[in-house]
Amino acid sequence: MLNKQRPRMVDRTRKVAGTIALAFFIYAVGTVRGEGVDLTQAEVATQKKFEKVNRQFQVSYVVTQKFVGEAERFAPAHVGSNGTMERLALKWSAVHAWDRPSKKYYHQLGAGASADVPFAKPDGRRSLMSDGELAYRLTGVGDGIHATRDIDSTLNDPTRVGSDDLYRELLGMVSVRDGFGVKLRDPALEKYVSLLDILHEGSYAATWVTRRGERMLRLADEGRDEIFLDPARNFALVERAHYWKAFPGEVRTSFIVESFEEVEPKIWMPVRVKLEYFSQPPSSAPVVEAILVASKISLTPDPMYFRLPIENAPGIIDEDRGIAVNMADLEGKSVREFLDSQPLAEGSRGFFSAPVLFVVLSSFLLVVFLVFRRRRVL
Repeated sequence: MLNKQRPRMVDRTRKVAGTIALAFFIYAVGTVRGEGVDLTQAEVATQKKFEKVNRQFQVSYVVTQKFVGEAERFAPAHVGSNGTMERLALKWSAVHAWDRPSKKYYHQLGAGASADVPFAKPDGRRSLMSDGELAYRLTGVGDGIHATRDIDSTLNDPTRVGSDDLYRELLGMVSVRDGFGVKLRDPALEKYVSLLDILHEGSYAATWVTRRGERMLRLADEGRDEIFLDPARNFALVERAHYWKAFPGEVRTSFIVESFEEVEPKIWMPVRVKLEYFSQPPSSAPVVEAILVASKISLTPDPMYFRLPIENAPGIIDEDRGIAVNMADLEGKSVREFLDSQPLAEGSRGFFSAPVLFVVLSSFLLVVFLVFRRRRVL
């Protein structure tokens, strides 16, 4: 009887030992991949924050940049990865606002401009907006306003106007930047990974550390990307460093959030951020230092950003049909209502004067005539 029971006991012992070994192996592997630390709370907090920001948001900020260290001898310039210097705006501003369910947005960039006065006309200011019916491109209130019905494509076209990537990068949302206002001319530059993806997949090693006297959650793809989250601010991203691909462990770009604002309960947003760009090893010294100061941060955008400033504009250029009209012709209609109600021929009475159109058309016909005449002669 005892002999029959013994093999069963041995089998049970082996199963228990195997289970313990497997659990230990899974824990060990999970610790290396970031799963040894429970990331659930950080992931939930980050997901809720990103969902709110993606739905509705507004922020204004000013970035002041300067050369430091070895770069001081150069004139203001963009810094290429090969060490060359080009042009660098020492101060620039941005305003971003959107209400995605309504297809409304407003993006504005300006060199040396104040971010607090929408629709002003400082040098270099460009704006892109949508009122939910049309997308508009503004280069200044005294110029014609370009309009198109293709709202989505206009918003996603980075050549129209600078995007909101810089501020959203500070939240850990995007990874499509071209540098912190510094042009990184290197097609091999690796992009930042989304913070939410890192937390969801557990793809980075996760550890609790003390950073500047505070308990932080460190996420790291060692030698490539390093992140610090603050649990006291509902796991807001406080610091990030991106390393040179060819020189693991050597910092290429980094930022640290120096102050936050709690715009809603448990929703912390960066207010003052220090950003740095480092030269390529072996010097590995800071080259450009930028300070971003944000204002007017809100998860409920001001409706003023989505209203077209038509009172100061001379006219609208309908990019879809290639016509132009005077603002005085609207007669109480919305821009969309007026443009949709006009036949194509109505565009000729826009703010382009008849003499100018006559000269342009005459010149075109003359060129066509000369080309055909030349062919006949040959």
